[in-house]
Amino acid sequence: MVPVLALVTLGPPLLLLVGLTFAEAGPADFGEFIGVLARIVAGGLVVSAAYTAVSLAAASLTERRAVASAGVILVLLVSGVATSALVGTGFDERLLLLNLAVVPFELVQRIYGRAGQIDVSTVELVVANLAWTVGAASLLRSRYHRLRITR
Repeated sequence: MVPVLALVTLGPPLLLLVGLTFAEAGPADFGEFIGVLARIVAGGLVVSAAYTAVSLAAASLTERRAVASAGVILVLLVSGVATSALVGTGFDERLLLLNLAVVPFELVQRIYGRAGQIDVSTVELVVANLAWTVGAASLLRSRYHRLRITR
């Protein structure tokens, strides 16, 4: 699952980078090309790792794929709606770090050196994204570690 999602998150920006480079509208020199390439890879891995970990963790909680898919969608929607509503009523904007629909993409903006839409530090975004990724991966590991394999 990771390679497929990584292909989806890395493929289009890599194709754009190569196309712009061939059209001489991309990075000016090799060093700048490597810098943009590193940002593309880092951004793609940030997004694919977070969503892969959450998806696999949801799949480990049930034997039904439809329930797991609905669970992932529910986590994305609930984390987005709940945190946005609470911040909209006056809560601290750091609460948006619990929003799985925002955190990976906000971190990608910071990787590219752009100002994001939420007013939190980049370190806080990294920690939040790692918390989502490592937390979901830990759940996944604990669920599959308990399985008994018999022949």
